[in-house]
Amino acid sequence: MLKNNTHWKIEDLKIQLDISTYCNAKCPQCHRTTPETLKKVDWLPLMNWTIEDFTKAFSEDDLKRIGEIHFSPTWGDPVMNPHLYDMVKHCFNVNRNIKIRVSTNGSIRNEEWWWKFGSLAKRKFEELSVIFAIDGLNQEMHERYRVNTNLKKILNNMKAFSEAFRAEAWSQTVIFKHNEDYLEEIKQMCIDHGSKRHVELFSSRFDKEKIYHYKDNFLEKSTKDVNFIPNKKIEKVFCQWENLNEVNINYDGSVHPCCYFGNPYTSRNNSFFENEIIKKYENNKNELNVFSNSLEEILLNKWFNSDLKKSIKENPIYQCERFCGV
Repeated sequence: MLKNNTHWKIEDLKIQLDISTYCNAKCPQCHRTTPETLKKVDWLPLMNWTIEDFTKAFSEDDLKRIGEIHFSPTWGDPVMNPHLYDMVKHCFNVNRNIKIRVSTNGSIRNEEWWWKFGSLAKRKFEELSVIFAIDGLNQEMHERYRVNTNLKKILNNMKAFSEAFRAEAWSQTVIFKHNEDYLEEIKQMCIDHGSKRHVELFSSRFDKEKIYHYKDNFLEKSTKDVNFIPNKKIEKVFCQWENLNEVNINYDGSVHPCCYFGNPYTSRNNSFFENEIIKKYENNKNELNVFSNSLEEILLNKWFNSDLKKSIKENPIYQCERFCGV
């Protein structure tokens, strides 16, 4: 049941975190990719967090209170970061009850690395799960969206990770028209390669168009996708991320209430910056960054506790209405 929390709090906080802007894949609908060339957008800098960046952003006191960190692939694949192993090891050393999630295309590194990574979760209560992106039953179907990735390598890496004692492999399929008739077979293939939980979801990046062109090819929206109604009437907005006590932290350290806010903010979407709540965030951006303020201070900031709440209640922006409107 959705409810209105008093505010975000650091106790049991869930964090969606970007630690890299590097990626080996060229997914056509990715925020970092240009459809015309399938290359990285020009304005996105190439960078990786170091272990020193991580410990600066999250003190040991913070880590002891945080409930979950999800290493996210919004602007790059976290497994491209050479310090990911050390970050996860540090988290477990400080807080054995923390949950660690990693989302990846899985076509990075070898089976030995993945087994070693999975072995980081050694003790009772330590939870380490990796979500592998598998979007087809064969290479041709899979790379229709996961361009530049190798399905066989992903399946082998997932199997190796799952064989570590306390590691838990998950799998995820984005549903398009070209793979919608093969979902059960894809799921079974993932289970056969160690997946303990398989998730299927529709792409939210078609907006009003049903066809997405990239280079000389195209993606078609699944015929099964009836979840998004562009002109639906919104009666009320509940902030689902606040309800889950979850925030999005960008590669530059900026803390956002959700990825739907963080993505257009980072890409400097012009119309997005016309909103008053975004202008107020911009005026306070130095205070809302984990490299200049503690995470707890950020969550207690007036922008999170007053300005944003008032905006959601009285004049929600498009992103709030689309993803959290009821």
